Amino acid sequence: MHITLVTCLEMPALIPEDALFRTALETRGATVSIAPWNGPFSPFQKTDLVVIRTPWDYTAHATKFKRWLDDLEADNMPVSNPVPLMRWNMNKTYLMDLQKKGAPLPPTLVARPEVAEIQAAAANLGLEEMVIKPIISASSKGLARLATHNTRMLEQALTGITCDMLVQALVPEIETLGETSLVFLAGEFSHAVCKRPKAGDIRCQEEFGGSAELVTPPSWAVARAKELLTLLPAPADYARVDVIIRADDLILMEIELIEPELFFRLAPEAAELFARQITQGRQA
Repeated sequence: MHITLVTCLEMPALIPEDALFRTALETRGATVSIAPWNGPFSPFQKTDLVVIRTPWDYTAHATKFKRWLDDLEADNMPVSNPVPLMRWNMNKTYLMDLQKKGAPLPPTLVARPEVAEIQAAAANLGLEEMVIKPIISASSKGLARLATHNTRMLEQALTGITCDMLVQALVPEIETLGETSLVFLAGEFSHAVCKRPKAGDIRCQEEFGGSAELVTPPSWAVARAKELLTLLPAPADYARVDVIIRADDLILMEIELIEPELFFRLAPEAAELFARQITQGRQA
């Protein structure tokens, strides 16, 4: 079986945790190639399976990335995750779809990237403090936390933003409890990581001073996260459900289906599990 792992021109090499995944695939007899999504298209026409891993520059080239997904679909390429699911997941308005189906989001509205529009959305939600983020973004790019009526800071936060914005209530537990990422492979729970921001921040990514550690979430939270996956338009080969787990409930922040970090470095056995599921599933 020939498997192509997708990266990007900005970061063409595999990150260390995906190197673990590559080794696990090769141990199972697969031939593995690496190709950036925004490089030549021919590598994707000469493989048995395309697995999207780190196309991390796609949010800056969303239209081009969507065309690339369309080309994969037009060529009937086997892709993990499925193209329609990734296309849906590209735009954070998917969260509103999930909310209509009962997903527990923070109070959220979508607004155009204009000061008056965002302040009106925040007022409709009754917010004195808000979090805003572009509907097409990753790694907290464009995310800002600010007072609703601070027009100057809002103008600064919107500089260079052209797409619509999510306007959300701040979930204060992000600062104390952190955000828990539950990783599901072939629909089954694999492992979980708690990501905590540095003091005074709400961004959990390591590049912003955040930390991550392997954790064992309560069984009810795992079950609830798995229920959220049933709300997706189609089953996912891999998914990362990002939530804030409180004493007796959870708040959904994101479901990552395109290029989530899966934290194999903290749970290397999960790379073996994913390799087994990918190869067995496609050969069945």
